[in-house]
Amino acid sequence: ITNGIIEIGASKIGLIKNSFNGYIDNCKITLRAKSSIEILNDATLTAYYSFDLPYPNNDDGPNGLNGTLFNTELVDGHVNQAINFSGQSSYFQAYGFYQIGYGVIQSKPFSVSLWINPSVYNPCAIVQMSPTLRSRYCRNLIGFLPTENSTSQIIIEGGNYTLISGPEVIL
Repeated sequence: ITNGIIEIGASKIGLIKNSFNGYIDNCKITLRAKSSIEILNDATLTAYYSFDLPYPNNDDGPNGLNGTLFNTELVDGHVNQAINFSGQSSYFQAYGFYQIGYGVIQSKPFSVSLWINPSVYNPCAIVQMSPTLRSRYCRNLIGFLPTENSTSQIIIEGGNYTLISGPEVIL
């Protein structure tokens, strides 16, 4: 076949056409066989922010959930570039994570992976989730809680209470 037809949302067998009922989003067609790693990433990865040049705020994952950087600077990182957050008004924000609320609120599995190098251990949220872009409600997913002797404890929250505490880290 030199010029095939692809139909998304319906199948036709003979003269009978069966239509799909539901949502379809982010359809991509690849004209080569994918590796098992690529298939796993496509199936499970929601967003990937490398914070690398030339577009440090772009989502390098399959969904294109680009973010916005506020009062940050690009610095040398653990791998290529990193974002330096220098104060209360510096942050990175991305929108469009429609399923994360279900994972956090309804105890569904999800993961967040990041490399951090704090210069000060103040009580703070490292990753925070809110249900809408302009919501006043938010939930801290990962953060630091100060302890004694210039240390902090990594905390992971879910629901309205801390789920995991530890380990202590020394500045």
